[in-house]
Amino acid sequence: MSIRLEESSFCILITALCRIKKFGYAIELLHVMLAEYGYEPDYEMYSKIFMEICERGHVDEVMGFLEEFRKVGFVLNGENYSDLIRVLVKSGKGKEGLDMLYRMKSDGMKPDVICYTRVLEGVISIRDFEKAEELFDEMLLLGVELNVYTYNVYINGLCKQNKIEEGFKMVGHMEELDCKPDVVTYNTLIGAVCKYGEVKRGKEVLRMMGMKGVGGNVHTYRILIDGLIAKGELIEACGLLEEMFVKDFVPRSSTLDAMITGMCERGLVGQALQISMMQCGWVLNTWLLRVIPLSVRGWSIIFLMLEEKQEYILDTIRDHCSSWETNK
Repeated sequence: MSIRLEESSFCILITALCRIKKFGYAIELLHVMLAEYGYEPDYEMYSKIFMEICERGHVDEVMGFLEEFRKVGFVLNGENYSDLIRVLVKSGKGKEGLDMLYRMKSDGMKPDVICYTRVLEGVISIRDFEKAEELFDEMLLLGVELNVYTYNVYINGLCKQNKIEEGFKMVGHMEELDCKPDVVTYNTLIGAVCKYGEVKRGKEVLRMMGMKGVGGNVHTYRILIDGLIAKGELIEACGLLEEMFVKDFVPRSSTLDAMITGMCERGLVGQALQISMMQCGWVLNTWLLRVIPLSVRGWSIIFLMLEEKQEYILDTIRDHCSSWETNK
């Protein structure tokens, strides 16, 4: 007895296969539906499969099904193009993302700010800054309403070109247009100035953030502390490290190792030991109990210093324990 599946049954099965990420089986079943059962290609079904494949993010799978999509005479809609551009940019194919933006416009669709921003990010990632400027100007010319993410991507591009002052000016333009810069905006600028040794200016940006009601995050402090360590300003770095603990931010082990190394080299064994005890979860003064991994390198440095200054270390430990008992 021959049973003929209805088209709706195929659609249910294909949708279910897509949900469990069995795209190969879904496409194979689609071929059976068309070739063996003679059903006409369904745009909604093709679009559904395409969106699901884009969600998975494998660019080769996406481009392969795109060819099938076009072979049956279908044109991507705006949502499909947006998904495709996202996959291409995430895969480091900024130029291909730009090509798809052009293709989208030639198909009669108007890219939104999300599409433009993704392509802008893509061309910046491949360091095509000339094209980035063209895209940014095009958005302004067409009246595309830019959001904070668009500005963040553009400012990042400026900083990559060492156009840091232009980046700061762009923050001013954002505020004039009532687009409030966020922590990512400021972190980008802090990272740029610290890269060129202007850590003092980075700390000024942190203060400005506080005045504008934008709190720094763990990345903000990591950038500044790494910048201070690179300049050998370890005491200031310790001050920011304490702020991190107060805010419940966890520093990287590599950062702490660098601080411990620098302090031991300068003979600041007490401060180095204090950092190591923080990592082990000691309670120092009013700080809360914490557990942060210390690398083998960090411990090696501490043990070497222990051999040289045992009595000093013991006195330091006694002082901390006494302080803890007093504050209990």
